Amino acid sequence: MKANEYVKQNGWTMARKAVAECTYGYGIDLADLKRLVDSHDLVEECGGLDKAKERIALEEKLPNPNVFYMLVVSGAIDDVESCK
Repeated sequence: MKANEYVKQNGWTMARKAVAECTYGYGIDLADLKRLVDSHDLVEECGGLDKAKERIALEEKLPNPNVFYMLVVSGAIDDVESCK
């Protein structure tokens, strides 16, 4: 089972618990699951998906956008959306 499928079926709480306890259920790559949980946390720190997308749009309008920030947050958004 892919990590995003695990999140779809079990939710973020169980994914976070699996990462914290380092459990390897269902042949899931723990590194992928941790990445998804970290991405979810980052998006939540931005205020959720809509706010994270707004931040990217605002950053793009700046004269000197922080490209690293945009890449990291965009990747996190993609990760979270893959788990819906």
